[in-house]
Amino acid sequence: MKNKYNKIKRYPLTSYQRDIFIEQFLYEDKTLYNIGGTAAINGKIHVHVFQNAINQVIRKHDALRIRMCHIDGEPYQYFADPFIYTLPYYDFSREKDHHRHFTLWIKSHIAEKFKLYDNNLFEFALLKYDDRKYYWFQKYHHLITDGWGCSLIARDVAGFYNALIHNEPLKAEPSYSYINFIEENR
Repeated sequence: MKNKYNKIKRYPLTSYQRDIFIEQFLYEDKTLYNIGGTAAINGKIHVHVFQNAINQVIRKHDALRIRMCHIDGEPYQYFADPFIYTLPYYDFSREKDHHRHFTLWIKSHIAEKFKLYDNNLFEFALLKYDDRKYYWFQKYHHLITDGWGCSLIARDVAGFYNALIHNEPLKAEPSYSYINFIEENR
């Protein structure tokens, strides 16, 4: 039987991912494994440069390109090629009672479930709070990262943004590949 995944290199879930995956389906109406939050950015930000930094990080961190699939009753993962992520931008500074609208937006988005199959398992957005403060909204499914991974991603976004804004060369520090982690976990 042919399916669309025959030509894609796919990998088994790690033991950690398998536990999360099973529990997610036991409690499929819950968002137990949504992790993330916001990072405050003080001062003016160049939205297009920030978006470019995000795309550099997606290219660098293969965990952000993990996609789930289901074949013959078994979950697998595969890695999408690097892609351009269109960063949503929301300006709350013009809203009457902008703090309430800002807070409600964050609460509603962090509580949305991920579609697990063939989709991004992260969501980013840039939120303008006022003329001097922005927030980077980050949401991940725990299948693709943990708190430590979130800190590495945030560090790299800041590093790429600063390099791009100052016209400095992008440092091509190697990133630990999630594929290596899968192989080690076997």
